[in-house]
Parts: sequence; C-alpha cells; structure tokens
Amino acid sequence: MLPVIISFAVGPFWYAVLASLFMVPLIGWVKHRQTGWQLQWRPEGVAGGGWHQRLDNDSLWHPAHVECHYLGPWMMGIKIDGRLRWLWPDSATAAELRTLRRHWVMASSQRSPV
Repeated sequence: MLPVIISFAVGPFWYAVLASLFMVPLIGWVKHRQTGWQLQWRPEGVAGGGWHQRLDNDSLWHPAHVECHYLGPWMMGIKIDGRLRWLWPDSATAAELRTLRRHWVMASSQRSPV
C-alpha cells in the first residue's frame, strides 16, 4: 500500500484513488496465484531417499532438488527445483530448527567451491 501513502503525501486525492484501484486487484491476483506446498526429507537408506515436494492440489510426493540460498537467524531462503522460497520457521521447535540448520551447514560445506 506504499503507492497509496505516497499519493496522499505528494499528490492530489485522485492519485490515491487510482493507486488503490490498481493495487487491490493486483494483490488479489498474486494471492490467488500462489499455491501451498510441503517439503519432506527422506533418509538416504529409505527407498527414494532425499528431498520430496508435494503441492496442495497434488496427493503424490515428487523428488525435488533443494538448495539453501540464505541461512539467517530468523529466515531461510531455499531453492526448490530452481524456484526461490522464503521460510520463517517460527512454528518449529528449537530442536527441529537446530537439526535443519545443521543439515544446511553440512550440505554447504560438502559442496565444492565454484
């Protein structure tokens, strides 16, 4: 809603109305376009080990290539089959977060420098 705020500050009222008429459908379109997803790790000893992804509209798990793009204290960026997703792991327990961070640190140390 930043364009609306800026419109009120620097322009006439109709700028704000025009910006609002543009932003509301755009936000709705973006929200409608997004689909939910789940990510699952299967140990290597298990058949089909590795990362698997399932979309909300799909009941099957599909193998996925997952990389850690960013690992910060409160946010993680991961690439799932080349698509960047941002995670705020606030619903995980401390032990789950520690395990996930340890996995990403170990995975990044095993990658060869490019």
